[in-house]
Amino acid sequence: MKQRINRVITHPFVSGSAIVFIGSNAANLFHFLFNFFMVRNLTPASFGDISALISLIALSTTPASATVPMIINFAARFYAKNEMAHIRGLFFKLSKVLYSIGIGIFICFIIFSSWIGAFFNIHSPVLLYITGFIVFIGYISTTHSGLLQAKLAFTFISVTNLIGSVIKVFLGIFLVFLGFGAIGAMIAYALTSAISYFISFIQLPFIFDKKIKSEPISFMKLLSYGGPAAIAMYTLTSFVTTDILLVKHFFNPQQAGIYAVISLAGKVIFFFTAPIATVLFPLVAQKHEKKENYTNILFLAILFILIPSLGLTACYYIFPEFILLLFNQQKYSNVMTPYLGFFGVFMTLYSLIFVLTNFFLSIGKTKIYIPLVIGALLQVGLLWIFHDSFFQIISISIAIIALLLVWFLLYYWKLHGEK
Repeated sequence: MKQRINRVITHPFVSGSAIVFIGSNAANLFHFLFNFFMVRNLTPASFGDISALISLIALSTTPASATVPMIINFAARFYAKNEMAHIRGLFFKLSKVLYSIGIGIFICFIIFSSWIGAFFNIHSPVLLYITGFIVFIGYISTTHSGLLQAKLAFTFISVTNLIGSVIKVFLGIFLVFLGFGAIGAMIAYALTSAISYFISFIQLPFIFDKKIKSEPISFMKLLSYGGPAAIAMYTLTSFVTTDILLVKHFFNPQQAGIYAVISLAGKVIFFFTAPIATVLFPLVAQKHEKKENYTNILFLAILFILIPSLGLTACYYIFPEFILLLFNQQKYSNVMTPYLGFFGVFMTLYSLIFVLTNFFLSIGKTKIYIPLVIGALLQVGLLWIFHDSFFQIISISIAIIALLLVWFLLYYWKLHGEK
């Protein structure tokens, strides 16, 4: 029994998950404190602006962050064989593309700031300029993120995330107290992103080692895997951002701010469990490459997701008033209480879809992007037509994610049912 417990504790997935879980959730605690402070010290309309901009950042950077699975997939193999020249070649090949796209998007935010602001009812062009800069940093940081995960540098990733989140909280509070409001919050976000980007170079010294000759990497080889993987990851992000953006468009600013708080509370479930996929992907990719058994890692991941997700969802149903008290939203309790647990169900299902998507991509099953795209388009189309209430909006999202989950489980059974 003792040996079995030791095997579980020392299992790479369990130990890696523990490091990332502790580090990421410590960082998420500060992210929560950041949002918690903003909720309590900004008007609902201002917090709605921040929430919409963060969702816009997530959607804008998803094409870049969606390439992370591709980077991990290739880099994990190179690290396993100690082929540093190939890793260096991969870094420079992708960095050139991502820098160019990032600069282009930043310029678009500047040129089209009035149009974007009109669509989302955001009246400060400065907020959109800062948002464009954050998107730019998101693009140029992507290669670093993928290489660090492939290297299994989970401790470094966790510490870096924690440092960045601490800086964001204190800087954001300081700037809001100085009277900068939502602009101060977004400045803190931007500076934190830039600091994290430069810190990441510490773990990638070979990038500057001219003695290591960069090996060319076939762009078509990268694209054949990275294209579908990127689409899959983009659609995943759209599932939890489309609703916020469309609510911001169709509802008045105060209602949009209220929905943003409901969404923030519900996403605690995802923030709590997302690190599991971070560890799962490179470990499964390496085991798949070595023809080793990897299904037990998926089972552990699902278990680690379900336990906290179901517990938090139950809390949303049983203690909604206490949750709203934390967010200083007592006066809106009659509006928010019916939706907290419901949104928790959505995020529990979404967390399972998130880890299953990472699992399938880690073993090269990139065609899963097809049902994800269909689901994302359905969500946009249905929400555009049916948006009379928060209940209707959340119900549509739950229904689509539940259908995707059934499809994913059937697909897994088709691949591994005999085992």
